Amino acid sequence: MSLINYLIVWFYSVNSIFQYVECTDTTRHPHESILPEIYNSTNEYECPKGHLYCKLTVTLRPIDEKNPPEVWKTIEEINENGHYKYRRDMIYRTVCEEKNGLTEEYNEYSSYGLIGIVDHRNCFEVGAKESITNYDIFVGVIVTLYISYFIYCNVQMEKIEGPRGKNLNQANKYMEVFYVRNAWKELNNVKRGDDFQKLLFIQGIRTITICVVILAHHSLKLLVTFNSNPEYVEQYFSGPYSGFLIQSFGHVVQIFFVISAWLLAVQLHNIIKKNGKITFKDVLIILLNRYCRLLPHTLVIVLMHSSSIWEIHLSKLLYRYVVSLEYQRCLAGWWQNLLFIQNWSCFNGEICSPGTWYLAVDTQLFFIVTLFFYFSHKLKIHIRYFLGITVFLAVGSQVHTVMTTTFDGLLHFTPRLMPVETSFNQPEFVYSYSTTAGSLVTYVIGFVFGTFYAENKERDIFNTTLKKILWISASLGLPLISIKCYSYALPRIVEAIMTVTLRPLFGLGIAIAILGMATNTGGYVKKFLQSKPLVVLGNITFCVYMFHFAVIFSSLMLTTEMVTITDSYFWITLILDIVSAFFVGLLLFIVVEYPCTRLQKMFLPQVKMVKAQSKERTS
Repeated sequence: MSLINYLIVWFYSVNSIFQYVECTDTTRHPHESILPEIYNSTNEYECPKGHLYCKLTVTLRPIDEKNPPEVWKTIEEINENGHYKYRRDMIYRTVCEEKNGLTEEYNEYSSYGLIGIVDHRNCFEVGAKESITNYDIFVGVIVTLYISYFIYCNVQMEKIEGPRGKNLNQANKYMEVFYVRNAWKELNNVKRGDDFQKLLFIQGIRTITICVVILAHHSLKLLVTFNSNPEYVEQYFSGPYSGFLIQSFGHVVQIFFVISAWLLAVQLHNIIKKNGKITFKDVLIILLNRYCRLLPHTLVIVLMHSSSIWEIHLSKLLYRYVVSLEYQRCLAGWWQNLLFIQNWSCFNGEICSPGTWYLAVDTQLFFIVTLFFYFSHKLKIHIRYFLGITVFLAVGSQVHTVMTTTFDGLLHFTPRLMPVETSFNQPEFVYSYSTTAGSLVTYVIGFVFGTFYAENKERDIFNTTLKKILWISASLGLPLISIKCYSYALPRIVEAIMTVTLRPLFGLGIAIAILGMATNTGGYVKKFLQSKPLVVLGNITFCVYMFHFAVIFSSLMLTTEMVTITDSYFWITLILDIVSAFFVGLLLFIVVEYPCTRLQKMFLPQVKMVKAQSKERTS
C-alpha cells in the first residue's frame, strides 16, 4: 500500500470512528424565541451627565418557585442540555440609572413570572472628571524617557560613519543596542547555529500556533461582546468544523510547552557535551538569564495594566468594566507577575493579565526541570526517577482534585464561560488549565523527546516506509483524537481520566512530529514550516503572545453600542486582530526585546563552554 493510499484509509477510518460518537445537540429549543434577550444595551450617549452608566449581570429566578412559569421550564431545559448555549437564566444589561436608584433586583421580566437578582454591577458616572494619578504620571515619565533615549540612539547611530562595530567608542556600542537597523537584521537572520538550523521548522510551528491562540482569544471576545444575535455565537462554538477547531483551544498552548522543554533539553545537553558536567553555578546562570529574558516584557505589561489611563481616559463606558476589572487585578497583584507566580491568583480570580498564566507555568516548569537535571547529574541518579516522581504527583493531585470537587474537569470553550467577571476563577480554569501540575506532564514529554533528539540528532530515525507511516499516524492521530475527545460531555470518572491524559496525549503527538522533522522527515510540511516568512514571524511570537491579549480586547474600548455578529464581521475583525497583534509584537521586539536581550548578554554572566563557545540560540 502506498503512503498516499494509507493516508486516505487512515483519514476515513478516524472520521468513521468520530461519526459513531454522539454529537452535541445544537438545534434551537422550540420555545427559545420567547425567552428574555441575553444582551440588551443602552447607548451611553443617551445617558445624561451625572447619572450612572451600569453594566449588570443578572440571574433570573421564578417569582413563585413552587409553581414556576413555562418559560422557566424552558430555561432549565436549555441550561441542562444546551452544552454549547448560553445559560438562559443569566442576562447582561447596560442601563442608565440615577445614583439613588440602585437596587439589587431587576424587574424587567416580572410579566414572565421571573425576577432578576443583580450578581455583578459595574457603574461609572457619565461625564465625571477623573484626575490622573501620581502612578499614571510615573508611567508616562518612564515611557517618555525610554522612547526619547531610543530615538536619540537611532539618530546618533545614523550619523556614524565607517563600519559599525570597529570604530565605535564604548558609548556608541551601548547606543548600537537600540539601533533599529540592527534589530531588523536580527529579525531576518535565519542562520544562527547548527541546532537552530536543524530545528528551523519550529519557528513556523510557533507562528501558526500563535495565530490559533489569537483565534482562541478572538472567539472569547465574541462572548464578551454585546451582540444582537447570540445565536450566531452559539452556532459558531458548536459547528461541526468550527466547534472542532474551538476545542483545540484547550490544547494549543501545550505546543509551546513542548517546544520550551525541548529547547531546554538541547541547551543542557550541549553544556554536558562540551563541558563534561554541569555545575550549580551554571544552573544559577541559566535561571538568572531566563528570568531576565522574560522580565522586560512583564514589566511593560505591569506598567500598562496598573495604570488608570486605559480605564478612565481611553475606554468608552460600554466595555469600561472589562478594563476596570483588569486595572483592579493588576493594581493588587502586579508583584506576582514579576515573580512569575500569577497563575496562583486564579484561585481567587485576581490574576493580572490572565493570558500570561502560560508564562508563569512555563517559568516554574523551566526552573523545576533544570534543577532536577542538575541534581540527577550531581547525585548520579538518572533524571527519569526525578521526572517520574514529579509526574506521579502531578497526575495524582489532578485526579484527587477532580474526584473531590464539583467541577467538570476539562475547560470547555463554550458560552458557559460567561460571565466575564468570573471567567478566570471558574474551577475548570483554576484546577485543570492554569495550574503548574496541569501542564507538567506535557513539559516532561517535551524534555524527554528533546533529550532523545540531542543524543540522536545525526540519525535518520524514521527511515523506512513503515516508520514514516507510524510517524504520520502518531503526529496527526494523537492530537486529533485528543481534541475530538475534548469536545464531549463525559461521565465524571471518565472526565477525571481525560483531565490528566488528553493534553499530554496531544503533546506526545506534537513531540513525535517535531522529532520526525528534526531527523530528516517531514517533506513539504517541513519545507512550508521552514519558509522564510514563517521563520521571521516566529522570531516575534513571544512579543505577540505577551501583548496580543491587550490588543484583541482593546478594540472593544471604543465601542459604544451593540453589534450584529455575522460571517463578514467575524472574519474582518479576526484578520484585524491578527495583523494588529503581529504589528504590536514587531514594535515591541524592536523597542523592548532586542535591546534588552543584547544588554543582558553584555552585562549578565553566560555559561562558559570549555571546548567551544555556544552561539546557538536556544531560548
